[in-house]
Amino acid sequence: MNKLESAFRHHHPASRLLTRTARWFIPEIHSSLECPAVRATLSVPMAKFHILVADPISQTGIDLLQAEPSFEVVVNLGLKKESDFCEAAKDANAIVVRSGVKVTAKVMEAAPNLKVIGRAGVGVDNIDVPAASKRGVVVMNTPGGNTISTAEHAFALMTSLARKIPQAHANVASGKFDRKTFQGTELNKKTLAVLGMGRIGAEFAKRAQAFGMRVVAMTPTSAPTAPRCSRWSWPTIWMTP
Repeated sequence: MNKLESAFRHHHPASRLLTRTARWFIPEIHSSLECPAVRATLSVPMAKFHILVADPISQTGIDLLQAEPSFEVVVNLGLKKESDFCEAAKDANAIVVRSGVKVTAKVMEAAPNLKVIGRAGVGVDNIDVPAASKRGVVVMNTPGGNTISTAEHAFALMTSLARKIPQAHANVASGKFDRKTFQGTELNKKTLAVLGMGRIGAEFAKRAQAFGMRVVAMTPTSAPTAPRCSRWSWPTIWMTP
């Protein structure tokens, strides 16, 4: 009992009340464990939580799910037909998708044990959210999952256009090397306008500031999200110093 008490205190180091409760509760636990019915119940293995991965996701994510002993992860791709999806989802407690398949009301109906639908991405257009709400199924997405990647990709496209990289590449690929023709433009001290200073816009602005650009942003939100931005005028516009 002392070991259990110590463990209880370890998990709740700030609560004297919980420690006192443990002192009363632990003997009750010991008493209950003497009951054959309780022992039989505790010996029954817990049912595994079935997770259906219906769209390609990173193997790292799959490995994390498979590392949990209580999870049974099934990867079943190419479920374009609703009937195939219904058959694959019949035992699922959770479904993980991207945008390749549609989780319809019929799919949810075919999965009576479904508890959660995870969307690896931002939009949930391919999920029947009202049907999920009626069935008590939680729909969750990952809005910040690709923010950095998108901002970096967009910034790479802007720099490549400023430096005429596509044209220069085509010129070199054709066997020429007219480097004077493709000098491009410096980003330093140029003004960048960002329409919509959300997560991606803010990350894009950070990178522009690192290149010495002056950032002007317009967004419907009530506060600037880009660093070192100050309110300028209405409609909601911010600009860097």
